[in-house]
Amino acid sequence: MKKKKNNNFQIKNLFSLISKAMTITFIRMCGDFMHLASVIIVLIQIYGTKSCAGISFQTQALYALVFCCRYLDLFWNFWSIYNWIFKVIFITTSIIIIYWMKFKDPYKKTYDAKLDSFKGWFLVIPCFILALLFHVAFTPFEILWAFSIYLEVFCYLFVIYFIRAEAFNKKKFLFEITRKSLKKQTNKTQLIVFGIVTQQSVAILPQLVMVQKIAREHQGTVRNITSHYVFCLGSYRALYLLNWIYRYATEPNYWDPIAWTAGIVQTALYSDFLYYYLKARYLGINMQLPV
Repeated sequence: MKKKKNNNFQIKNLFSLISKAMTITFIRMCGDFMHLASVIIVLIQIYGTKSCAGISFQTQALYALVFCCRYLDLFWNFWSIYNWIFKVIFITTSIIIIYWMKFKDPYKKTYDAKLDSFKGWFLVIPCFILALLFHVAFTPFEILWAFSIYLEVFCYLFVIYFIRAEAFNKKKFLFEITRKSLKKQTNKTQLIVFGIVTQQSVAILPQLVMVQKIAREHQGTVRNITSHYVFCLGSYRALYLLNWIYRYATEPNYWDPIAWTAGIVQTALYSDFLYYYLKARYLGINMQLPV
């Protein structure tokens, strides 16, 4: 009798896990895997080239903070094996990237702190204040979850901050962040926009405009690995946006304005780059910003 009860209990648990897994839509799964692909691209870039040049350490540290705050419930809230695995992957990979860049040879020798000059940590406090003001519930976990959402928004907003222009001779590297200095340059350079998410801040709008200005002045193109990275990040948010629309249409009580607002802002800012990426793929050329 006890064995039957135990078997029934195990079967119920199995069906419960399956039903939870089924609530994860195919659209969201595609978004998760696009996000995972963007992380893999960063790892491949560092490991494959034995260099972290062009990658912002501040960004990766802030990313680790985002994931740790958002997935703090990893130890007590087991919703599904799918969710659990992705939480572990994102936390682990962000820590690996930080370790490589700061402590492991030969990667740490290639990190240029001078280029990584924007003080992204100053943005942590404003994001935390936002989380205290706008949250789902006034509990430690919900506040940290909201904080991670705001921080991630700003992270994606700064995807083009870390800009490097490479001279045609492949020896001289230029990093210009002011309009005046850009005007002084007369040599045409190839723009390498290595969009390793730099700082999590709202300053992306002027930075995106700056990228386009540099492209116009230098007739630059974005190399393939960078364009793939940008595409994966943009697609990740766009797919999540579609998933939210689907859930809103099919789930009567579904309401998540904080995540929706963040997703809409990120997707809107990525739409321009997604358009040029898809256009480049269709034409079979490297992604090129309008000049």
